[in-house]
Amino acid sequence: MFLVDHKKMRFKYKLNLINLWNGLNCKIEITKH
Repeated sequence: MFLVDHKKMRFKYKLNLINLWNGLNCKIEITKH
């Protein structure tokens, strides 16, 4: 149970990082133009 929960948390954490990264890239693209 704990291990499964831990995996879910790590997955969510990775998704959040990806979302943040994409958001930063979008902002940079907008400021470029």
